Amino acid sequence: MEARSPSHLPWWPLPVLVACSLLVFWPVLGLTAFSDDHSALWNSGVRGIPWRNGFFRPLSDLTFHVIHLLGGTSPLEQRLFNVALHGANAFLLFAFFRRYIGRPSSIRTGAWLAALLFILYPFHQESIVWLVGRESSLGTFFTLLGLLFLNSAVHPWRRVVLACAAMFIGALCYESALLLPVLIIPIARSRMISQPIPERSLGIGLAAVTLLYAALWVLQGDPSVGSYFGQFLNKEPMGFLTNIPKVCARLFLPAMDPTFMAPATGALFVALTVVMTVAWRSMRNDEEGRRNLSFLALLLLFTCAVPVLGSVSTRTSESDRFLYMPSAFLCIIVALLVTRLAYRGIMGAVVVFLFVGCGLLLRKNHHNWERASATTEQILIQLPAPPLKGRVFISGLPDAHHGAFIFRNGFREAVHLSGRPGDRYIPVGMPGPNDTVIYRDEALHPGPEDRWWVWRDGSFRLHETVP
Repeated sequence: MEARSPSHLPWWPLPVLVACSLLVFWPVLGLTAFSDDHSALWNSGVRGIPWRNGFFRPLSDLTFHVIHLLGGTSPLEQRLFNVALHGANAFLLFAFFRRYIGRPSSIRTGAWLAALLFILYPFHQESIVWLVGRESSLGTFFTLLGLLFLNSAVHPWRRVVLACAAMFIGALCYESALLLPVLIIPIARSRMISQPIPERSLGIGLAAVTLLYAALWVLQGDPSVGSYFGQFLNKEPMGFLTNIPKVCARLFLPAMDPTFMAPATGALFVALTVVMTVAWRSMRNDEEGRRNLSFLALLLLFTCAVPVLGSVSTRTSESDRFLYMPSAFLCIIVALLVTRLAYRGIMGAVVVFLFVGCGLLLRKNHHNWERASATTEQILIQLPAPPLKGRVFISGLPDAHHGAFIFRNGFREAVHLSGRPGDRYIPVGMPGPNDTVIYRDEALHPGPEDRWWVWRDGSFRLHETVP
């Protein structure tokens, strides 16, 4: 089979899909910032620091500063950017399906189904609702863009340059863009690109981009960046192996109690085995269908390296951002299989089931973020004023609500953003007063002029004594 020729892509679906994304996420647009969001809004936005400590994602941080210049410290404009970016990624999936996948009879239906499923997909909301989560969305955006450049109608050398540029820009947003060279392997092996490209030059260009990124990562000189990635890589091999079934399960199932997750995962694997076996046998005389399914399965497998390394939670939606890129190719696979159903009535019923199910699960996840937002707002409203000369030590701040972050990080920056002296507030993990507090690697000793407050049962309570 010959590869599909790059077809002309209409641009009008872009604003339509962005509008769909805005409609789906309208209920959460006005929520507060969450956890690390406060640090990004204050440091990258207000102060204009090139990147936050512990990360080297300068272009993601730059977006916070640019949007701050346009809209101030409000999280609304920042979240609008996230939601619009999600719609743009759905358009890239639409373009990917048309450029790489599908028969003429099903290409439009499949492209729209993949894009809309991606917008509604309920298990990657961390990348959209959480402001800092845009990093994974940006990495996915430039990775998909690089894949589209490779199968475009422009001159082969221009395609090489554009793909390398997309990878470099994407890596400066999020490290997942460095997967692009790996994703090109199944494309090249499957002969999915219609016009030949200079593969050797492409390989050299992608290797040079990787080395350049690594050099910049080292030269920026923040040792905490290395420690951040060390948390993911400093594991026993068995730790990564146990992550594989967790990632497979979380691609299809919501977070749930461990008592129910094990049998649900078992049932899921049986169902997936049956579906894929039936689908593969139904394509026994369809070489193009089998090639497309194998090609997409490899892309899904390779992009799952990120959640396997980073790990995902099966108890809450925490770390769902790692599923953002894999979910893109999962939605394309589902769209491909649905459009190959023989009967329109069955296909319509499956589409309705998918849309309704995804919508209900997405709304349930949004409810967790709404609860986290209400708690964040309540804490900042009730925050006690600092004493005349002393500091305020605060313990008992909630970490998250079912995976939706509250004040795991960024409390001091949240106080700054509220117009109060954030440097005089010290959040601590211990339940009550102590004579020594370690905060951001500094040993602090509460004194007689300081106050110690505890957040408990929805309000602050003052401890009578401070060591």
